Amino acid sequence: MSTTVDTTWFQGLIKDKGFSQRGLAKMIPMDHAALSLMLNGKRKMSVSEAGTLAQLLGVPVGEVLSRAGVAVSAGERSIPVRGMVAAGGALRTSDAAKTVAAPQDMHEGATAIRVNSPGQPHHGWVLFYYPARDVQADAIGRLSVVSLDDGRVMTGFLARGFDEGQYTITPLFGPAIEDVRLASATPVRWVRT
Repeated sequence: MSTTVDTTWFQGLIKDKGFSQRGLAKMIPMDHAALSLMLNGKRKMSVSEAGTLAQLLGVPVGEVLSRAGVAVSAGERSIPVRGMVAAGGALRTSDAAKTVAAPQDMHEGATAIRVNSPGQPHHGWVLFYYPARDVQADAIGRLSVVSLDDGRVMTGFLARGFDEGQYTITPLFGPAIEDVRLASATPVRWVRT
């Protein structure tokens, strides 16, 4: 039995994540030879193995199955990952063509960002939201993506400030930023941990 597997894609992704094939096999857990056979199309990949690989490699399970030569229905949508949340909640945008599987209730126009906070419990979270051009009322009291008047974009829990039109942002990690003016704020609608 031989399946058309995109071996180059799997090898490149494994290398990009800093794993060896043997190390990845231990994390699954799976015999190294069985993983090698699977990634070379000599052994069929189970849905459970695809799910584990997707989680470890940080890609949608549909992509793993498709690259493993399994026909996948077009029901799963992907949305763009627009950047990464760094220390202090600052958002670093990126034009890289990364995508992530969209939660079923996220519609057209949604986007995602990834939290990069090694050593913190929220490291690796993916936050899904709809970009906004103003301060959305439902962003108050919630984890939100905010654009400050000075051009900075960040994530944090949003509260009304002391004075009218000012707000306090409490990032996932780092000190609160008080009494700032915002250009826009939109709540995070979904968090994938």
